[in-house]
Amino acid sequence: MVSVLLYEHTHSIFHEHLLNLAQVTDSTVSTFNTLGAKKKAALMTALFDPVNGIGFNLMRHTIGASDLSSVPYSYDNQTAPDPQLKNFNLLQQGRDMAKLISQMKAISTGLKLLGSVWSPPGLCYVGFEKVEALLTCCQDG
Repeated sequence: MVSVLLYEHTHSIFHEHLLNLAQVTDSTVSTFNTLGAKKKAALMTALFDPVNGIGFNLMRHTIGASDLSSVPYSYDNQTAPDPQLKNFNLLQQGRDMAKLISQMKAISTGLKLLGSVWSPPGLCYVGFEKVEALLTCCQDG
């Protein structure tokens, strides 16, 4: 967790914002889902309730797999570009992530999300080492 005190200057008025930042990955979702209902509710309150807990209000969540995932996957796991997303599929991991984010938002109604991939998409890794693939993807598009 990182807390940041942000001062916003608008029309000669300073506004103070306390941002409590954290990250959620699919391994976080899996861990939370192993808890019983009472333990999960207590943990969610402790983390997201702005009065009775830490009050997380900014979360980064991974889109697709991360280094912490039990299996590698993406929501469009193709080896060629798919700009129309004809092969897009949230999979169970994505549905579970969306459900947990919804539960977080129910407790912390002001919760803001930043969704980002952990690494370049799988099509960048076909036949390349990770660094070389990243450079190739960046140069091509």
